[in-house]
Amino acid sequence: MTAARLIPLPEGFGGSPFKLPCETVSVVVIGRNEGKRLTKCLEAVNRMRYPATLLEKIYVDSESNDRSVEQAAEAGFKVLSYRAAFRTAAGARDLGWRASGSDLVLFLDGDCAVDPDFLRHAVSCILDKRVSAICGRIREVRANSCAKRRTLALHWEINRTAQPGWSYYTGGCALVKRTALVEVGGFNVELAATENTDLGWRLTKSAGGVWFVDRTIADHDSGVQSWSELFRRNIRNGYWFERYNADRRPTTETDAPAEMRTSAGWKAAPGLAAVLFGAALAGPGGATFGLGAAAAASLWKRMRKIRRVRGTSADVTDGLLLAYYDFTVWCGGLRYLAERAVGIPGAFQTSADWRSTGEGSAP
Repeated sequence: MTAARLIPLPEGFGGSPFKLPCETVSVVVIGRNEGKRLTKCLEAVNRMRYPATLLEKIYVDSESNDRSVEQAAEAGFKVLSYRAAFRTAAGARDLGWRASGSDLVLFLDGDCAVDPDFLRHAVSCILDKRVSAICGRIREVRANSCAKRRTLALHWEINRTAQPGWSYYTGGCALVKRTALVEVGGFNVELAATENTDLGWRLTKSAGGVWFVDRTIADHDSGVQSWSELFRRNIRNGYWFERYNADRRPTTETDAPAEMRTSAGWKAAPGLAAVLFGAALAGPGGATFGLGAAAAASLWKRMRKIRRVRGTSADVTDGLLLAYYDFTVWCGGLRYLAERAVGIPGAFQTSADWRSTGEGSAP
């Protein structure tokens, strides 16, 4: 990699030159039937304040039946077709980076519009910090337009925001060194969800680690149309997160994050204990009281987490929405444990789709 030098801003952006490592970057966008979301994603890539001559743009399409392929070609992207009996976002990303030719790869989902300044900052940071990957904040668009979007926005803001520094999670949008991807073998294409946790942890253990920056990478447009879609999304994510952790838990490193070492079953233990204790003391009424106490404790825990991240007081509504998000993900984990116990494969082992329309960058 070459030393930094002054490079003028692309024509039309104005301003003075910025100091930027003269590095080529492969931008890998994945998507399936994203429609207008893909249009915004591609336009955002082309508006990045990074010299166009240093960019290789790749779009990986997962059998879309809209104009996604034509849109990407018209925007100047090389189009790759991803086909698989079990289609996953990890498989699409893996195909994209292996077809790229740059030392750095910027991964983006087709429902995300990248911040115009993120790449130039991330390139400088990934060289200065000598790390393998750079990740940051994701911001849900129109977060206050409805409770469903607000719930997702809280997840991005509270659950997936960390203090600047080391992280074990890359997210779907991140800048990663190609040499690090080669070293860890790329993505686990068999994971329908939690593939970013898997990649981030493997990078942390063997390839230099992941660095979280306190900057917005992209604006995310989930396109969630109903509570049932949000419920299916969270159940799927919880299911695969528990499956991933259960498969590796017997050999999980002691320095792994607590959420990777704790089963969904054990997470249910405090609430179950409260219910049983209440029932033993006062019968059905006591059990109801114990359940209420467990719910109140869960809400208090989420509100405390919100206060810690924001540094201000937490709204009860936000606490309830975040508790709902975490509860549905936890239910997905319990579903996996139940299916494993009876030996019945679930729907999420044969299909990764959660949207009723079959759309989605992360199917």
